[in-house]
Formats: sequence, structure tokens, C-alpha cells
Amino acid sequence: MAKKAKSPTGPTREQLFSQTPLRFTALVPVCDPPANPGLRYRWTCNIALPFAIPNRSDCSRTAELATGRFSVKVSNYFDRLHLRSPATPPMTQVMVADRRCKAPIRIREGWSCEVECPKAMALFNEDREYPTANDAFRDTEAKIANCVEYLSGYLANWQRDAPHLCAWLVFPLSTFDLGYVYAVVEQRGGPTAHWALYTTATAFNVTTKAVGPLFWMDEPTAGASTPMDVTNEMLAEALLSIHRGVPRLGVLNSYAAVEQLANALYLKLKTAQLTASGMAAADAEAEAERIRRPSRTDASFLFNSGLKDASGRSLLDDDKTKYDALHTIQKLRHQIAHTGHRPSTQEALDAHHLCCECVEWLAGVGGLPAKPLYPKWQDVNLEGLSFPIGERGGTLSLVKVR
Repeated sequence: MAKKAKSPTGPTREQLFSQTPLRFTALVPVCDPPANPGLRYRWTCNIALPFAIPNRSDCSRTAELATGRFSVKVSNYFDRLHLRSPATPPMTQVMVADRRCKAPIRIREGWSCEVECPKAMALFNEDREYPTANDAFRDTEAKIANCVEYLSGYLANWQRDAPHLCAWLVFPLSTFDLGYVYAVVEQRGGPTAHWALYTTATAFNVTTKAVGPLFWMDEPTAGASTPMDVTNEMLAEALLSIHRGVPRLGVLNSYAAVEQLANALYLKLKTAQLTASGMAAADAEAEAERIRRPSRTDASFLFNSGLKDASGRSLLDDDKTKYDALHTIQKLRHQIAHTGHRPSTQEALDAHHLCCECVEWLAGVGGLPAKPLYPKWQDVNLEGLSFPIGERGGTLSLVKVR
């Protein structure tokens, strides 16, 4: 008798595969209470960019984010110093240094230093002071998410204003694109004292750092390109666009995927219906195309009246909630295409999820092979849901099994 698949006690499949690419997991140290009550702490984070900012000087501004007020500086001249203790395993601290500054950097005796020279770096300093380092680290994952979202919009402004054929040189980043982000708590002894490195939290996107695949599947077989193949490709492109911070393309491709499948399915079913009534195959296909063509973008025809005439089934009859929601997605698609409206990431994810469900429904109507939204639990790779920590090859599991 086959063993029942064990299910994780943590996230659902939806949380695991829909939310993981959009968030960071932070390893936050627990700090001792300060010995001196006069010490103050602040939260900072630094994000390395894969390209240089096309500006001759540093770019400084203030950002009001959901988690607080931040001073932001983006520069092509910041280095990231990785300071490692002589302990076993070593403790790593991270600080940012301006390579234009010629003054020597002092590090603790016995510690080693590796210098990372990113093409550019964004530095966020929270404008709030805290009585303890633990208070400063609170909500680190939410703060990082806010900083990345702000940085993505800021970089989108650069891309928008760049010459047309140079826009690929600077582009928005999302949590899906970034590797490690370091949240650093700094300490000072008074309002006029300089801020100094106290300790570091490491944050990363689990998707890019997992030790293996998150699920198992059979190797795809090469075959003829069918309407369902095109639909699946478009839905995959849509999801990748959303995770990379391009929600407009996510919505456009999601709705286009379900619309093109509905058109192909109507043509197939109506041709078969006319052929069964005695019409020659070529004439039946031409007649089906004549009926379809004027209504090829009419959601009421594609998912209700036309499909019901060809197959006896309608999304309105089977699931009115989805039918109404799909009309709303079509309106959102038109807003994007005709007015340049930018949907939120959540709007784009919701639209993509609904279109995937409608594709599954259409596949059921047409007898086509449908893909599930998520892998079965027995196909989830629990070993892949862990990530490397330290320098000795240890791993930390993201999901626990009962």
C-alpha cells in the first residue's frame, strides 16, 4: 500500500509557489540588551544593482514608505565589505564604504575583509532611532519589501526617461531578481556621535537560493504546437513578468492566453458541430470562422453565447462568479492597453490566477489536457525547500513535515 504523502505544517501550496518569489526571508540575529541605556540604534539596508546608474553624481532623496521614513542614496561608488570573524563557524558582518574616501577602514583584530564592488548600490537609512537593536530589526522583511518596491519604481523612472534604444541599460528590479540584501543595524552613543556598524541580518529570495528544485515533474515531450501549448507559454510569460515587477505585461498576457484559447476552442467545436450536421469539412471550418471573426474579442460570445451554441456549455452557467470576474479582467486589460494604466502586483496576480482557472475550465469543455495550478504535495521537493547557511555547507529548512 502506497504511503500517504506528508504535508508540511507551514505554508499552503498557494503560499509556497505564489508568494515565495515575491518576498525575502531574513535571518535576523537576536541581540543582547544594550549595557548603556544611552546607546541608540537605527536600521539600514543596502541593495546591490546589476548595472551602473547613468548619472555623474550620487542620487539622494527621502522616501515615505509604509514602514517608515528613509533617507535613500543611490551611488556608483559604494563598496560592500564582508567582515568575517576568526570564530568557527565565522560570523559575517557587512558594511558599506565609499571607495572615493581615502581614509583607511579599521576592522577588528583577527577579522578578515572581502571587498565586493557592485556596479551601483542603493542605501536606505531609516530616519527613526531605537533603544535596542532588536527593536530596530523588528519588521525587517516588511521594511526590505518596501525598500525594494520603492527602488523598482525609482529605477522605472530612469528607464522611462532614457533614450529609447538605451532603456535596457537601466530597468526596474524586483525581489525575484535580487540575490542577497543586507539589513544592518548601526549604533551610536549620542545625537552628535557617528553611526557605527553594530550587527547584520542577511535576507534573500528563497527562490534563487534554494538548494534544489521546489518540485518534481516529468520531462516534457517535444510535439506539435497546439493552442493549449501557446496558452501555457503565455501564462508562464505572464507570471514571470509579474514576478519581475512588470504587472502590465502580466495582465495583458494572462487575458490574451485565455482569449486565444477560447477562440481556438470555439472554432474547433463549431467546425465539428457543422461537420456532424452533414456540411463538408472545409465549408464547416469556413462557416465557423465567419461566425467567430466578428466576435473574436467579445467575452460574452467567447465564454457564453458562442461557446454554448457550439458545445452546450457556458462559463456564465457553470460559474457566474468567474464569468463576471473575467469581464472585469478584460476591462482591466483594456485600461492597460488603451490608457497605460499600471495595475498593482496583487491585481496582476489575481488576474493571472483567474485566467489560469478559466483555462482549466475551457480545457474541460474541449477535452484538452489541462495543467493543475500547483504540483501535488507528493511532488513537492522538501529538500529543495531549504537553503545553504554558513561556510560549512549547512542548510536551513523552510518547511517542516509532520
